[in-house]
Amino acid sequence: MIQLQSQSLSTKGEKDTTNGYACIHFLLGNCTFGEDCRNVHSFEAPRPPCRFHLRGGCTNDQCLYSHGEDEPAETSISDSTMVTPKFGKHHLGAFGWYCQDSSSLLLLGKCGIERVLESLQLPPKMVLGGGLMELVHMHKNRYLVNRGITKIAWNFPASSNSSTDEENEKLLRGFFMSVSSFFETELQNTSSHLELGIALMGNQFSKLCALQSAQQAGLCLEWFEEFDTDILPRYKPRGLNGEPIQVGDATFYVFRKRRNVIYSRPSMMEIRQGCKYGIELEMTSAPHVSRDDIASALSHNNIQVINVDGSWAEAKKASHHWKLVGDASITCNVSQPFCNKFELVSPILHSEHGLVTTASILGRLSSRVGVTVNRSMGFHVHVDVSQYSVSDIVKICQQFIKYENVIDSMLPGSRRSGSPESNRYFNSNGQRAKEALDMEEEDVLTALRLCNNTHELADIMNPYINSLPDRRYYKLNLQNLVTGRQSTIEFRQHSATASFEKVEAWVRFVVRFCENSCSSELPTSFVNTSLSVDEQFDDLFKSIIRDSVLYSYYKERRHLLSVDDEGDACCHGCVTGRGCSK
Repeated sequence: MIQLQSQSLSTKGEKDTTNGYACIHFLLGNCTFGEDCRNVHSFEAPRPPCRFHLRGGCTNDQCLYSHGEDEPAETSISDSTMVTPKFGKHHLGAFGWYCQDSSSLLLLGKCGIERVLESLQLPPKMVLGGGLMELVHMHKNRYLVNRGITKIAWNFPASSNSSTDEENEKLLRGFFMSVSSFFETELQNTSSHLELGIALMGNQFSKLCALQSAQQAGLCLEWFEEFDTDILPRYKPRGLNGEPIQVGDATFYVFRKRRNVIYSRPSMMEIRQGCKYGIELEMTSAPHVSRDDIASALSHNNIQVINVDGSWAEAKKASHHWKLVGDASITCNVSQPFCNKFELVSPILHSEHGLVTTASILGRLSSRVGVTVNRSMGFHVHVDVSQYSVSDIVKICQQFIKYENVIDSMLPGSRRSGSPESNRYFNSNGQRAKEALDMEEEDVLTALRLCNNTHELADIMNPYINSLPDRRYYKLNLQNLVTGRQSTIEFRQHSATASFEKVEAWVRFVVRFCENSCSSELPTSFVNTSLSVDEQFDDLFKSIIRDSVLYSYYKERRHLLSVDDEGDACCHGCVTGRGCSK
């Protein structure tokens, strides 16, 4: 197995990471021993040896234990051989790989290989030309689906000769994720290996962090070898613009889509017993699908969903049932101008059982009801803080302001500070507090620490401004504590979704954020540091969230958002009109 390349999220800062073996359960995200674990909680520590490998052979090609890869090399290793092939070289090399099963090969870009294969009467299945973004986002091309494509190749991908390594790394990362997303749909239709071949020049593999990006996209390195273009008859390497390119040292890499990389899905840390929270999901349905119809479709077993008519305040009162509530703030899609607009509001949910119920509701919603979401809608989470002291809530507010930019990076552009949606429905707590108090961030954190009650806290976190019709329109809303309507704080920033995966991850995130902020040290602003947003993201999960599986989920999410602002393209239920929201 290729050694994991990722920064450590170790919770064992004092443990020697150079001598101890890595904890396999930590790598899977489900170690329950915490500080008492005898092994090292680090992605960089050597993995323990595989006993089956030592006995003569391990048959599990997804084995996480070491098969000797972690042993230091006896001689120096050059950049071109920095990674040991997992399955050995192809018996016919890159040329043989192209020729073998060419009838299922998709070539990206007019790179010249298609002429070689056609001259050998081995034409590829398809050749996809077009612009750079069309190739990087090839998973969006519906024409490619169900075409029997099991191999994809792109030689020497680069945005331009003048592009920086950072720009090309971003391009390659997005391309790996696009290929992986495409292969994910093809896995249902084929038992064949799904492979990606890619040629890179010089030491681009290490400079562009190709291995790390591939692993994060669910692709594993199968083999690689020096790419001698002279052995390919009549092959003249070409760039995206069709012009010949000069190739010096080049290497050809083949990655394979992983199947069932982890046999049991790693679990995020459980929500503690006694924790209470609630969710609100804004959605629309077709004009002929009424709220009564939806309530009937979602009700089952011991779960009852009711349609509530009447005033907004009446509809928002706590209930023992799931509710459908009208919402006039939602905008219909252009293609469905007379939609039914509503919120799906949960009752008070308790610990893990609340997520089980939510999964059941959203499962029926996706299978029985056609709903759409767009940028005018959101997903809100209320966290009960009735057992928290004022000083506990102060710490939550301080940590939120400190990490607000990091949390922005975990969500689509439409849900970040400065977007039209943010300025209207979920303003920046940190920016508005600095404007209202005429203070820098560090001074705002100090002002929060001096608050004696929740009213004073809300005056800083949700200050009154003329452009806002309601002081609850902030990312972190404390107005329920001010009015006494409920003993909850509300996280309003997440984009609208009907995906349980996204609902579950965000609920776990905000709950752990609240609980662990209370036990954390007083925060210091990042303003005067040189830490990048990526480093601040690592600090958030290492210092506050402390959940390696949740970390991996949002790290991948951030990568998706860096190449596709909506995050892995549009949601399947969206229709054109108001823009997708994931």
